[in-house]
Amino acid sequence: MSASGVRAQSYDQLAINPYGGALIFDDGATEDLGLEVDVGPIVGGRLIVALGSDWRLVGGYGYMPLNMEASQFQVALPDIDLDLNAHVVYGGVEYLLHTRQAPTALLLSAGVGAMVVDLEGIDETTDFMFTVAVGFTHPINDRIAFRGEFRDHIVLCNADGEGVVVAAICFSDETLNHIEISGGIEIWMY
Repeated sequence: MSASGVRAQSYDQLAINPYGGALIFDDGATEDLGLEVDVGPIVGGRLIVALGSDWRLVGGYGYMPLNMEASQFQVALPDIDLDLNAHVVYGGVEYLLHTRQAPTALLLSAGVGAMVVDLEGIDETTDFMFTVAVGFTHPINDRIAFRGEFRDHIVLCNADGEGVVVAAICFSDETLNHIEISGGIEIWMY
């Protein structure tokens, strides 16, 4: 009975989803140079529009203040400590899998967007990305639900050959997988 209430709650509604978590940034080719990006925080928000009880449209933004430094395993490099700020902007669709036995719903999500990476004012780039996620939502009351997810920001890195710090983190054409683990609340507006 409570599962049907959850399905009715998300029908034709608008929600905001502030969230926070951790990001495991894919170092890409910087590992070959003896550099690594530390695991760091991610904060952001999503706007969700329900299209019936199972499908949703979503738009999201995330900010990640990160740190790039010389790898612990490279003794030849001097102390390097650079700030690395990244932003993700994306849009996509979500699908909820409900059961009658539990109010918790499985969440599947896919979309496209862009990642902007700024390496301490030295270099900045914007790269196209796909984003896929799996997670869950669990209602707290009629208007608020907890949301947790595991998201992969798949960046299609495109180096343009302009120098050593080209594209901040992209030294060659490659695909990078930036893994986000986050949680937050969905607040249904109406």
